[in-house]
Amino acid sequence: MTPQLQAAIAAIQSLSHTERQQLLQILTPSDPTSVGRSPAQNFTCE
Repeated sequence: MTPQLQAAIAAIQSLSHTERQQLLQILTPSDPTSVGRSPAQNFTCE
């Protein structure tokens, strides 16, 4: 696990339930045809 990933997990764990839900909505495409245009594209593995 990279230091960046550990830091991200620690930050997410400190969020409230509401903040986690908002983060999930940001990272999850709301409909399958929008994949690639959502912010989640920044998290694809290369």
